[in-house]
Formats: sequence, structure tokens, C-alpha cells
Amino acid sequence: MNLKRISEIWRYCYGILFLSLFPFTMKAQSPTSLKDCIEYGLKNHTSRVVYSNEKLIAEAKAKEVRAGYLPSVNITAGVDDNLKVQESIIPAGMFGPEETRVAFTKKFASTGSVQLDQTIYDQSLITGMKAGKISRQQAELNLQLNDETIVYNICAAYYEIFVYREQIELLQENLKSYTEQLRISLLGLEKGVVIEADVNKLRVNYNNTKSQIITAESNLELSENRLKNAMGFPLEEQLSLNEPNANSSDNMFTAALGLGDFHAENRIDYKIAETDIALLEIEEKQIKNGAFPKLTDMVPTALAISWEKHSAL
Repeated sequence: MNLKRISEIWRYCYGILFLSLFPFTMKAQSPTSLKDCIEYGLKNHTSRVVYSNEKLIAEAKAKEVRAGYLPSVNITAGVDDNLKVQESIIPAGMFGPEETRVAFTKKFASTGSVQLDQTIYDQSLITGMKAGKISRQQAELNLQLNDETIVYNICAAYYEIFVYREQIELLQENLKSYTEQLRISLLGLEKGVVIEADVNKLRVNYNNTKSQIITAESNLELSENRLKNAMGFPLEEQLSLNEPNANSSDNMFTAALGLGDFHAENRIDYKIAETDIALLEIEEKQIKNGAFPKLTDMVPTALAISWEKHSAL
């Protein structure tokens, strides 16, 4: 084994050792900001794959309708093997002294035909093409509406996490205050300057605060899982979220949602309802147009061949 081969093996071993010691270098960075979470959700949420496939289905159906105006070719072929050829007997004396056997069919016969059809005018197909165009628009709107739903769910879960974090911090500060007040009240109760009813009230507030902290921590965990689900992020992995910028978030979302200039016709669900109405109107026209005559051009071609199989002498 030469030195070059040995050095290659050592480099390979060092590479494996490096990857085993530093596995975190191969791990993708988790989303930290709201923008990162939205971008991640729009790329990885499973519902987006479903609506993207529905868009492809609508495009395929539109192509299928347009195919009705394309020429179609029908080719048929067949071979007949007459196992026993039917023969007719001509009595003796008509064409000779002996009877004559005559077969009017061949043992093998093949037929073939080619027919070209071209639709020249079909009003129902023309109406169906219009429906295909609107169906594609509807699929695109459904995809946009799904994206809006993903963004909304991510934003709601994202800010809900920080609400519960602030609530937990506030409750923990209250718990520290009640702990100190309870300690002082117990000392006062021992000295006889504080009545037991006041101490019991502090105990109740202390226990309620501890219970509220446990509830808030459960809600925080639930909100984190809700955010992961809205993003399509693995539940077993951890998210390291940055604190949102409270100064600019309100202005940013107000501008993004267009709250200052609201128009119902700009809503995606409103546009989807309009496409539903248009599809129903086209379907009604398509049913009526089915009574109109259809104009089709047809070019038929046929071929028939018959032959006998002769044995070698």
C-alpha cells in the first residue's frame, strides 16, 4: 500500500471523527423570528402540498377539455381463421362428369380500418373551456387562501407564546411577593401582631398564584406545539424564538392587512365565492348548449385481405 493511499484513509478517518464530535454543524438552523416562521411554514406545511396538487388537477382537467377539439384517430384490425372452409357441391353433369366442390370463402381473412374524426363545432365544449379557465383561477385562489390561513395561524401562535411568557414572569414576581409577605405575616402571627385570618388570605393568594403559574406553563407548551403545527415543524425539536419588536409590529401588520382601506371584494374568500357563482352559471349554459347540434368531420378508410395457406409440394 503506497503513502498516497494511506494519507487518503487517514483523511477519511479524521472526517468521520469530526462529524461525530460536532453533529450540530450539520443541523439546520431553526426559525427564530416571525418572518422565519412564516417562510418555513409556507415551504413545509402539508396543506400547501394538497392545494398545489389541486391546482395541477385543475390545469390537467382544462387540458382534457381542450383535447375535445383535437383530431382523434381510431384504428381497428382483425384476422379471421376459418378452420373449416364452407364448400358448395355442384352436381355431376353440369360442368363435367363428376361432382365439383367450390369454396366461396378463403381460409384466412384480415380486415383493417382507420377513421379520423375532427370536431368542427361543439358549443358545450366551448363552454367547458371557459369553465376550465375559471377552475384554474379558483384553485389559485384556494392556494392563496390557504397561505393566508397558514400565516394567520403562525402569527397568532407566535404572539401567544410571548403573552404566556410575560404572564409567567408576572406571576413569578407575584409569587415572590406573596412568599415574602407570608414570611413576614407568620412572624407577626408568632408575635401576636397579625391575626390568623390575614395569614390564611395570604396562603390562599400564594397557592392560587402557584396554580396559575402551572396553568400558564401548560398553556405556553400548548402554544409552542400549536406554532410548530402551524409551521409544519417537527414537534420533538425545540424552537428558539426572538422577542418581537413591539414598536413596529402594530404598524407593520396594519399596513400588511390593509385595515385602513378595507374592501370586501379584495378578500380571497369573496373572490372564491364569485368563482363559485361563475362556475354554476357556466354549468347551466353547458347543460343548455348540449341540445345544440355538433359538427364533426370524419374520414374513414377500410382494407380487407383474404388468402389461402398452401402446403409445400
